[in-house]
Amino acid sequence: METNFNKANLSDSRIYGISAWDLKLENTTQIGLIITEEHHPTVRVNDIEVAQFVYFMLENKKIRRVINALTSKAVLILGRFTKKRKEILDALRYKLSEMDYLPIIFDFEKPTDRDFAETVLILACLSKFVIIDLTDPSSSPHESAKTIPDLKIPFLPIIQEGQRQYAMFDNFEQYPWVLRGRTYKNKNDLIQNIEKLTNAAEAKYKEIKAQKDNTSSSFTPL
Repeated sequence: METNFNKANLSDSRIYGISAWDLKLENTTQIGLIITEEHHPTVRVNDIEVAQFVYFMLENKKIRRVINALTSKAVLILGRFTKKRKEILDALRYKLSEMDYLPIIFDFEKPTDRDFAETVLILACLSKFVIIDLTDPSSSPHESAKTIPDLKIPFLPIIQEGQRQYAMFDNFEQYPWVLRGRTYKNKNDLIQNIEKLTNAAEAKYKEIKAQKDNTSSSFTPL
């Protein structure tokens, strides 16, 4: 974790089993890193931070299990949850966990930039559906524009009663994978109706999947 490898030469190192987090790799030479065990066919990569992912890709059963576990349960929650509204976020997260979902929270406390938008896109790609809380949407417009047009998964907009969604979001409602927006009065009201929301998202997910399956089956094998 956060190990300083600046200007180091890691070439030809055997890194099988390594766990690498936030390494410092400025001007680091990392050519031919070996990601397989001894006495096994040698596989080399040139980036220590992606070595784990490449190894999992080789182990198809493992990576398939990881991806299936994510895409069948992960729910991305986007919104701006200030201290005042943090209680709502926590309640939503706990309730989704009780329902056997894997909630992933992305809280826009800071102004977003390109890196933030790319992070949202990656998380959305791994999720079964996305819940967007449009209450006080200081950053959601930018993130919505980066994900909704090209990512065909259910997007479920919610907003607290008495608030108005930002005007730009009207443009996204033309996409068939964006569900009709729901309002909630308070935390308890949201939690009491969360099953209705997830049922709507699940139904839209099955609809999208069926359309993809029909499209795939229309091709004639070579």
